[in-house]
Amino acid sequence: MTRLQKLLLAFLPAHRRADAEAESRKWKIICAACGHATSIWDMGGVRYGATGKSLTWGRCKACRKRGRHTVRKDTGN
Repeated sequence: MTRLQKLLLAFLPAHRRADAEAESRKWKIICAACGHATSIWDMGGVRYGATGKSLTWGRCKACRKRGRHTVRKDTGN
């Protein structure tokens, strides 16, 4: 876990920490250029109790291109 994850999870009750990690792993950042998906948890973040879909800018670890990335929850469909 990163320092940020440890700090944010420190404020949650023990029985919710595992839920926060599991939900953070379901949230994906998807590169618009190549379609590569990485979970929020694997990138060092926490997304718990969130809804909707958003956009962010950054560099893709797979194709190394800068651009728009979609952030959305993987529903398993």
